[in-house]
Amino acid sequence: MTATVKAPEIDFLDSLEAKVHEASERLRTLRNENRTLAEKVSDLEAQLAEREEAGSSDEAAAWQQEREAIRERVETLAGRLEELLEEEAE
Repeated sequence: MTATVKAPEIDFLDSLEAKVHEASERLRTLRNENRTLAEKVSDLEAQLAEREEAGSSDEAAAWQQEREAIRERVETLAGRLEELLEEEAE
């Protein structure tokens, strides 16, 4: 009778062992996929940061050009006003 009692227990353990093996393989696969995806995210974040820096540089250059153009126009206007004041003073 003891042989019949052990057989179902062994069948149960075989099934459990197979499920544990499948789960461990799946976990290994998921860890590899996760590592690959984490690397990809890191690369994409680096690319995004580079593009933002380049965009910021371009934007800063555009602002600098605009400021320079405004400064030149204001200086020109101020020069004309000074000329008008000098003409009135004469």
